[in-house]
Amino acid sequence: SPPPPQDEAPADDEFSDREEPRAEARGFLSEMCDPRLRFRFAVMCFNWFSISLAFYGLTMFSPNLPFSVYVGNVISGLV
Repeated sequence: SPPPPQDEAPADDEFSDREEPRAEARGFLSEMCDPRLRFRFAVMCFNWFSISLAFYGLTMFSPNLPFSVYVGNVISGLV
């Protein structure tokens, strides 16, 4: 048996009087006006910097570890 008839799509002119709400364009500087976001951004930057510096230091110090090459590789992998 044939499928049941479906309703026809509404004409384009039926929706022409409706306007979609536009999102307000917000840039990076407008986001930094909120003190909570500014604080969170500063904390994330500090964390990124300190973790990167610690990882870089451990990587540069790894040849001086008193372990074998394999154990040092496992320890670097765990960090």
